[in-house]
Amino acid sequence: NNQLDGCLYIGKCFYRYIGEMPVDTHVNIKNGTTQICANAFDECENLSSITIPNSITSIGAYAFNNCSKLPSLIIPSSVTKIEENILKECYSLISITCLAPIPPTTNNLGVENYFSCTIFVPKNSLAHYVNHEEWGKFTHIKEIEETKLMNALNALEIRPMEEKEVEEFLNSSAGFI
Repeated sequence: NNQLDGCLYIGKCFYRYIGEMPVDTHVNIKNGTTQICANAFDECENLSSITIPNSITSIGAYAFNNCSKLPSLIIPSSVTKIEENILKECYSLISITCLAPIPPTTNNLGVENYFSCTIFVPKNSLAHYVNHEEWGKFTHIKEIEETKLMNALNALEIRPMEEKEVEEFLNSSAGFI
């Protein structure tokens, strides 16, 4: 086995994180990657944040299974398909931002806390998420403007935000609804 610890790609697919993940790890998936494979970050308990490029179109089953320290996830608008249980045992998850105006196809995200996790969706797409069989399970779904979110993220040092910080930021005069 000559593979060093870290990200393993096969073609344009993020195949798997190999080896021991250091505490408080941020992963930046390479632009041009089209898929996050099943079990890609399975048992990566030290994953604290991830940047998913807009080239990703699908996320495989159990992709983030037991990423127990992952507090938030931003799903780019390019994602159209999410397989089952991608967020199983992600007990620290407090927010998911899904930038797709039409919810990505999925039948079970595997979220443990539909009542305490907030979903942020693009402006004018709230009804699509609320009426979706899986996405509609979330108690808290809020609309945002994608361009304002992306501008804010680019201006910030990207790091996991505490639930209170997320609420304060979204309620600020940053132009969110």
